[in-house]
Amino acid sequence: MRILFSLVLAVGFLSGAAAADKAKKKPAIAGTYVGQVDGDQAKAVLKADGLIVVHPTQESPGFKLHGKWKRAGKLITAKLKDPEGREATVTFSPAAMSLTVLKIVKPSGEVEEFKSPQFAKKKALADKGPAGVYVGEFDGEQLQIELAAKGRFFVRAAEDPDEGEIYTGKWNLTDKGLSATITDEEGAATTLRMRVTDAGFALVSTVNAEGEEKYFEARLKRVNK
Repeated sequence: MRILFSLVLAVGFLSGAAAADKAKKKPAIAGTYVGQVDGDQAKAVLKADGLIVVHPTQESPGFKLHGKWKRAGKLITAKLKDPEGREATVTFSPAAMSLTVLKIVKPSGEVEEFKSPQFAKKKALADKGPAGVYVGEFDGEQLQIELAAKGRFFVRAAEDPDEGEIYTGKWNLTDKGLSATITDEEGAATTLRMRVTDAGFALVSTVNAEGEEKYFEARLKRVNK
């Protein structure tokens, strides 16, 4: 009987230790995150007590939104109020050391969603590195993008890539991911900024010949541990 009692205590202790260890390994969400949101440098401070402060832009450092955040499943929802008491809602997707903004419901009721075009790697063109053939959808069209091993960049129609290139250019690795400069038949240049993913890459933004940048992704990186 004493042996059985000891075994029960040991199992209970080990189970509790394992649960505590699992809880320790679960990354904490609370922290300070910064990044580009629709062209503005934004900052979000998520506190351990469930409070959140958002600075939408550096141009108006005194303008802040206050509220509460809550994690439900794989998403985080923040209920915010601006200085005039108008309500807004932000939905985040948490990842390792970052938060991706999925949707913003502004005080005016306007809904803004962020979804970067995703391109899946179908064929590797080198033993290592991003060189390869990728397929994905952009602006309603299925495209095939080839990152050639020597830095050449080709965009073709995915349905019939043998028809020829829609855009050509060059790509290179940067400290933030991938960058490519492409030109169309008329010689107009566009810069693409991409983020490498497990499946391929995501298109983060484009900069046209006039210098106008369009963002497809709003990703905030954690700046403290």
